[in-house]
Amino acid sequence: MQQKEKICVAIADDHVIFRDGLKSSLKKIPIIGQIHQCKNGQEVVDLLENNDVDILLLDIEMPVMNGIETAKWIVDNKPEVKIIVLTMFNNRRYIMELYDIGVIGYLMKNTDVSELNKSIAMALQGDSYFCNEAQNVIFKDLLRRDKVITNGDAVKNISTREMEVLKLICEQHSTEEIADKLFISPLTVKRHRQILMEKTNSKNLAGLVVFSIKNDIYRVY
Repeated sequence: MQQKEKICVAIADDHVIFRDGLKSSLKKIPIIGQIHQCKNGQEVVDLLENNDVDILLLDIEMPVMNGIETAKWIVDNKPEVKIIVLTMFNNRRYIMELYDIGVIGYLMKNTDVSELNKSIAMALQGDSYFCNEAQNVIFKDLLRRDKVITNGDAVKNISTREMEVLKLICEQHSTEEIADKLFISPLTVKRHRQILMEKTNSKNLAGLVVFSIKNDIYRVY
């Protein structure tokens, strides 16, 4: 994907002090241009109907229209908008409901600018980013759903280079980070990732990680 010089970000949170503080932090990220602020989901809908937004930083509990309702509307009507949930809630119900809806990221409000920047960069590449608390909930829940079976033959079919890529994916490195670490191009990383998904019968990156956990390639601590 060819990246624009500056991206447009929207903040949806009903606390004005938090929005203002977050806006100040976002201004430190060079790639971010215009920043919109919304105090509820209905304002997000109104904004997106008339403006192009690349990234939405979305709180969960808001009046009028909450974050879950807002995420559902966006996935159905504006799927090009990348949703990163930014919340104080780390309970399983919220995390899994939003994951199943299709948000691309989930951060706690005590995050720092570095992690926020990384999550935005990964979202723009089409890569998901979930903080450690959310990541552990998602993987454990997917393991309980038992959609991925232990498959020793599939593991044997994974090449040494593919295994290196797989382990870095499990550690939530972005496509560009993996490319830098392995001295290959981002396009080659994407190619390895697609092959891995085919070999492991995984539908998405989370499926790859669950496969890795079930086959003792990666461990969730």
